[in-house]
Amino acid sequence: MNKKLICLASSFLACILAACSSTSTAKDFRLVPNIKFYYSQDNGKSYGDSRRQLLVGTTAYMKIMLAIAENIDKTMVVNVDIKIPNIKGIEATYNRGQNIPSKDDAVNNCVIYTASIVPALSPDTTEMVFKFVPLSEGDVSMSVTYDDNVLALYDYLETVSFVKTISTTTSSSSSTSASTSQSESESSGTSSVSA
Repeated sequence: MNKKLICLASSFLACILAACSSTSTAKDFRLVPNIKFYYSQDNGKSYGDSRRQLLVGTTAYMKIMLAIAENIDKTMVVNVDIKIPNIKGIEATYNRGQNIPSKDDAVNNCVIYTASIVPALSPDTTEMVFKFVPLSEGDVSMSVTYDDNVLALYDYLETVSFVKTISTTTSSSSSTSASTSQSESESSGTSSVSA
């Protein structure tokens, strides 16, 4: 009788441990986005990641490189909203040609673009390019928010300044700017110098 009771108790304990281990796997599942912004005002010929001033009334390009990594192979799609205020939107594409659907938010004076990203253990980077014209001077915060599949702490805020003129103080600082822009371009995979 004691042997049967011990056998039954150990079987029960094994079932409980198996249930606990499968529950911890579900709790450990997470998605981790990696995002980087680049800007261009030379028709997209070169991009830099340290540029924080864009000219009002001049066509600007913003490239967002986004990848979402997951730690457990699970098939899903994550919707990403990119809110860009105070602009005249011209075109938005991702994966080199697919249009990103947009909607105007008149209450908040912004355009909201929604893209769908597929996370993976070793994710491909999704490239999103936004072509727009800044309308007025000021600091503008563009937000990236994810659906409920990604923790809110990964939401991202990028701030740039829309200006009437980009300040340059002396010719020596201008050449420093040009060489900095060139190294930014080279680090982002382009070869021309920013204007």
